[in-house]
Amino acid sequence: MNAAAEGACAILSSMLPILAMLGMALAAQPADLVVNNATIYTANPAQPRARAMAIRNGRITAIGDDVRNQIGPKTQVLDLQGASVIPGLIDSHVHLQMLGQLLEWTDMRHFRTVDEVAALVRRRAAGKPKGSWVRARNWDETNWGGAFPSHKTLTDAAPEHPVFLSREKKVIDICILNHGGIRSILPKGNVTTRTAFEIMPFENSLIIAELKGTEIREMANYILKERKPHPLSGLEIIIDKNTMTVKSLSVKGKPLDDSKTYYVATSDYLSNGGDNMTFFKKAVKSYDMNYKLRNIMIDYFKKTDTIPIITNKRIILE
Repeated sequence: MNAAAEGACAILSSMLPILAMLGMALAAQPADLVVNNATIYTANPAQPRARAMAIRNGRITAIGDDVRNQIGPKTQVLDLQGASVIPGLIDSHVHLQMLGQLLEWTDMRHFRTVDEVAALVRRRAAGKPKGSWVRARNWDETNWGGAFPSHKTLTDAAPEHPVFLSREKKVIDICILNHGGIRSILPKGNVTTRTAFEIMPFENSLIIAELKGTEIREMANYILKERKPHPLSGLEIIIDKNTMTVKSLSVKGKPLDDSKTYYVATSDYLSNGGDNMTFFKKAVKSYDMNYKLRNIMIDYFKKTDTIPIITNKRIILE
C-alpha cells in the first residue's frame, strides 16, 4: 500500500468513531409523531402488521408493537384505539371506452358562435354515410349569448344525418352524492382551484338521471337505512320518530308524485349503482353531461363572490 492510501485509511479510521456517534445521535432523536394502539398494514411480507409506528421529518423511523422509546417531550402521540392504518394509494387509470368516445367526438368548448357549431356538423356529416350519427361534445351556449343550437340549424347543416351534441339542459329537481365522495370541508376565507381539488379529488362526472317518483321513494328509504350523511339537496324527507319510517316526501316543496319523472343530479359512479344505490339503475334515461363535478365547483367559485351557507332541513323527525 502506498503512502497516500495509508494516509486515507488512517483518516477514515479516525472518523469511524465520529460517524458511529453521529448515527447514534440521529437514532436517538425523538419522533415528531408516534401512533399507538393501531392495526397497521405494512405491505411488508416479513412484518405484515404492526401496532405502533414513529414518524420524523415525514418518514417512518420505527414500526413494531412498541415504539415508546421514540417519544420525546415534543412528540405528538395518537392512540388510534385499534383503527386501521394502510399505505397511501395513488390510483391512476383511464376508462378506455370513455376515452375512445372523447377522442372521436369533437370538443366544442371553445366555439364562440352557433355558426361554428353548424359548420362543424356540416363538415362531420360530409364524411359519413347517409343516416349515420354526427356527434360532438362540450358546447357552451354562454360563449355566444345563451341561445341553444336550434333543430333547424342542425337539420340545415346535416339534413340526412341525426345529430347528437352532448350538453343536455334539464331542470334539476334533486342532487345526491355519496358521503365518501366529499373529502374536505369548505373553509372560511378565500377559495381557489386547489380548494375544489381538496373537496373533490376524484375524476367523477355529472350524470342527470330521470327517475320515477317510485325510485325517489326508494332513494329516501335507502338514506334512512344507511344512516350516512350523503350530500342531498331538493328532497325533503319527514320521518316518523316513533316508527323510524318515511312519513312523507317532498321535492322542491311539493309532495312527491310516484308517477312523475324527476331529474336527479349525481355522479357517474352512483348512476351505475355504486354504494348500493341500485335505484339509479332503474332510471328511465341517463344523460352524461361530460362535466366533472370538480369543474362544476371551480366554475361556481369563479362566478360567485361569497358562497352562501345553506341551512335548510333535508331530513326531519316528527
